[in-house]
Amino acid sequence: MEPMLREGDQVFVKRVGKSDQLEVGDIVVARHPFQKMFIIKRIDRIHDEQVFLVGMDRASTDGWSFGGIARERIIGKVTAHLPRLTDELRPDTLLT
Repeated sequence: MEPMLREGDQVFVKRVGKSDQLEVGDIVVARHPFQKMFIIKRIDRIHDEQVFLVGMDRASTDGWSFGGIARERIIGKVTAHLPRLTDELRPDTLLT
C-alpha cells in the first residue's frame, strides 16, 4: 500500500485550539514528544487528555513506540495536501 504522504509533499494545516474538536481518524501535525521536530500522524484513539497517534505507512513510528501524547502537543489538522512535483512535472523543466 502506498503511503498517503511522501517526503516533499506540501500539507495545509488548520491550527487547532483547546476548544477545537479532535476525532479518531483526523490527520494531525504534532510536536514530537522527545525530539525537536514535528510529526504528521493519524489519530488512533483519544483518552482524557492523551492522544494516541499511528503512522500512515509501515515504515513510520507511532504511538506504540512513544505512547500517547498530551493534547496540547497537537498543532493542527491536515486539511489538504499537494504531492511533491517530480522532475518531469516541474515547470522549469517543461519550458525548453
